[in-house]
Amino acid sequence: MSAKLMTLLQRALLYLILGMGAVVMLGPLVWMFLATFKTEAELLTFPPAFLPQDLSFENYRYIFNALPLFPRYIFNSAFVTTSLICLNVFFDALAAFAFAKLEFPGRDKIFLLFMIALLLPFQIVLIPLFRLMSVLQWLDTYWALIIPGATSAFGIFLLRQYMRSLPNELLDAARMDGASDFAAFWHIYFPLSRPALATLAIFTFMSSWNDFLWPLVATSSDSMRTLTVGVTMLQGKNEMHWSWLITAAFISLVPIIVFYIFMQRHFVEGLTAGAVKG
Repeated sequence: MSAKLMTLLQRALLYLILGMGAVVMLGPLVWMFLATFKTEAELLTFPPAFLPQDLSFENYRYIFNALPLFPRYIFNSAFVTTSLICLNVFFDALAAFAFAKLEFPGRDKIFLLFMIALLLPFQIVLIPLFRLMSVLQWLDTYWALIIPGATSAFGIFLLRQYMRSLPNELLDAARMDGASDFAAFWHIYFPLSRPALATLAIFTFMSSWNDFLWPLVATSSDSMRTLTVGVTMLQGKNEMHWSWLITAAFISLVPIIVFYIFMQRHFVEGLTAGAVKG
């Protein structure tokens, strides 16, 4: 067997494995999309049909009729998620710049505390955080949904590792030109960290958009519910309409897919660029 034929067979095998992986990963998503056009009876038939018999938008109409505040849930999730992305990107980058490029007493020990925070599950701080929001009278407001997640230990760690790979000479040159440390951060290191910032934005978007526990605990009125909490309103006490739940879940999934498509070109670069140094 010639070397050229062996290369073609290896490439064909690789494409076959990748194709099978794509089917496994995308198959449930495609089925979920098609299920939004099926009736409850058609969805529960056995053996299940992959394609809907009749294209129906009744599930979408029912959701917006049964939940008049459904657009409000979407707005709340979008507003909270956008706010958290902006706050995390700025404050995490600012802290990461300090840990990566500045010298100050106790820097490494403080950073170690941030790393310990990564090991703590959110359930441990749930009750103290709820009590703090109650004392501040922020419960059932946007403040309670946004401020506790304004920074993250993971984001600081990710951006610190990336900024450590950037040359220190850039900061020295900026100081020689009379720029402050913040000016060097804002005009030099922050723009150069765009791949890592995009990665952080994707992770923040996914965690915030899909967050269920904290919005459920921190809000009490229907007008402040986020989309993940609002979807649970479709669950009845004595019956479960799977077609409605699947449709609402797919609607909540669409923004994540769209956001990732626009940000994907920075994703891998942001994850790997800071892994070479430090």
